[in-house]
Amino acid sequence: MFHSIKLLVLIAVLGAALTACGEKKTTGQVDVVVKVNGEAISVAELEDKMRQRDHLSEAQNISVSASAIKSKVDMELLRQAAVREKLDTDKTIHARLAESNRFILATAYMEKQMAAVAKPGEAEVKAYFQQHPERFADRKQYDLQELLIQTRPDNEAQIKEKLGGGKNYKAFVLWLKEKKIPNNGQQLVTSADQIPEEILQKLKNLKAGESIVIDGKDQINVIFLNAVKLQPVTLEQASPMIVKTLEDKRKRDVMNDMIRQLREKAKIEYVPPYTANGMAVSGKE
Repeated sequence: MFHSIKLLVLIAVLGAALTACGEKKTTGQVDVVVKVNGEAISVAELEDKMRQRDHLSEAQNISVSASAIKSKVDMELLRQAAVREKLDTDKTIHARLAESNRFILATAYMEKQMAAVAKPGEAEVKAYFQQHPERFADRKQYDLQELLIQTRPDNEAQIKEKLGGGKNYKAFVLWLKEKKIPNNGQQLVTSADQIPEEILQKLKNLKAGESIVIDGKDQINVIFLNAVKLQPVTLEQASPMIVKTLEDKRKRDVMNDMIRQLREKAKIEYVPPYTANGMAVSGKE
């Protein structure tokens, strides 16, 4: 219960800082929804909360609007209580407010830049369809058994040797149990377009009963292929997914280029003991 109260207070203080950063100075009543002990809650704040409620009926919107106003009033009361308790002077809360403000403004800037990214055209979508037959025209559905195994440096080689080609899944799992090697398995039925590219490349030439191994830190992920069947899709069916894939890639490229340009123009100074690689330890970066 103490945790919940503390969280609410922090949220209240956060609301105060963000309101202070973005509040529009007005003299009329048009831009104000309600005043709480003289502190205004703006129409813009309420509209922001209501923006995603367009699917509701008029009657539902009225109910939601009343609920939103009550929520804003309650938040403002908590904010004022936090200020009376001098929580707004706490160093940790200041740090959280600064981080939240930074995140909101950075996100707003990114969204503005992303909105200008053009959607891929029909020719680009068709070319992508033709370049990736394994995801579309020759698309397959895979019945997989995934096994995540916790390893140690002294048993990883033994586990891989026992696995062999993965042709006897049940015997292998039984052996893991006998050796008390922690593992967790699950069955998956998924199609090629839902599988990460690097894994798909390993699966596409696999035969039923075989497996692939993906190494990780202190663990290995073994994927057994139970069965596979052809499940093609047409260009028309695949187009919405291709558009999203290409658009997401274009946005990532724009974002990476934007960050690169901003870094090139910026003056970034690290204050010891902090460096670009984190905090320096024993005089080493």
